[in-house]
Amino acid sequence: MDAIKRLRQYVSKASFASAIDRDAAQECIDEIAETNNLKKNLRRVMVTEWVGVYPKKVELKETREADFHGWGNDYEELESGTGNYTVAVVEFDDGTIEMVRADRVRFLDRINQTIVS
Repeated sequence: MDAIKRLRQYVSKASFASAIDRDAAQECIDEIAETNNLKKNLRRVMVTEWVGVYPKKVELKETREADFHGWGNDYEELESGTGNYTVAVVEFDDGTIEMVRADRVRFLDRINQTIVS
């Protein structure tokens, strides 16, 4: 946890007049992430999105890769009531997080599992 102490020092030394040494802070963040296996345990996915401008040709295309964080639930208000559906919580390479419908995600790796009967 040496990285956490260093990161706290960088942040505490920063004032409104001076900027944080971003490279040093990023090194600490990367070290913390590696120590906690945050990056290693995430699976890569390909996200499918609608591409095109309505009313012209609009189609589903695999557009970007992301890191899969887990499953969640979302809902949509309809005239006939509420519709619930499963979503994947994904993080894109620019750091943005989105909830993507489960049928719009494809895992890029295969986890080989042996089923014992």
